Amino acid sequence: MMIEIQNLVKKYKQHTVLDIESISIDKGEIVGLFGNNGAGKSTLFYLLLDLIKASDGYIRYKKKHVVTQTEKWKKYTGAFLDDDFLIDFLYPREYFSLLAKLHGIGQTSLSGKLDFFAPFFDGEILDSKKLIRELSDGNKQKVGIVSAFLHDPAIVILDEPFNMIDPRIKIRLQNILLEINQKKQTTMLISSNILESMVSICTRVILLEKGEINLDESATPESIQKVKNYFAER
Repeated sequence: MMIEIQNLVKKYKQHTVLDIESISIDKGEIVGLFGNNGAGKSTLFYLLLDLIKASDGYIRYKKKHVVTQTEKWKKYTGAFLDDDFLIDFLYPREYFSLLAKLHGIGQTSLSGKLDFFAPFFDGEILDSKKLIRELSDGNKQKVGIVSAFLHDPAIVILDEPFNMIDPRIKIRLQNILLEINQKKQTTMLISSNILESMVSICTRVILLEKGEINLDESATPESIQKVKNYFAER
């Protein structure tokens, strides 16, 4: 088991925004997290990364690391939620080099990793003379997604990675995520309401409604249809 969530509650004063009894995510699963705005997806991600504190319950990685009690989980976890994760006064190459140094990744290894993501960059990132803050929203998204994978983490958390990138790059990202998962058994938790991008990669779907689990099933045509029906009815 890579991620274990038990009796997780987040309240703001008297308002409960998240109330999850139990979720267990195994190694190699690609979990698609769905829900309308305000369903609790971002709150769950912030809790998973210890960016906010839970009102009750706990999150544990690899059966041993409770996220609020140790930072050891950070060594094998990668994430990109929004632009705040970036150091935007650097150029992309500078940013990747800095991350490589922090993770003990050599220059040769870094070059190989960036070459792997070249189809996703589509010639718009590494050769750009723009600082990260000067990039388009879509290209900032690309930098953030790649940074989450740079140190070969066992667990990756991505919030809306298919937003702000064009259809052909979406397809390339789908293929990249699948290849990483198949080669390294990387566990992924991905939030997105772009169903057409998620259908081909998810092995499991979780649907949140008002902070609670509405659906948690293996990804099948039937479960995907349930998600589609849910959004169609609201």
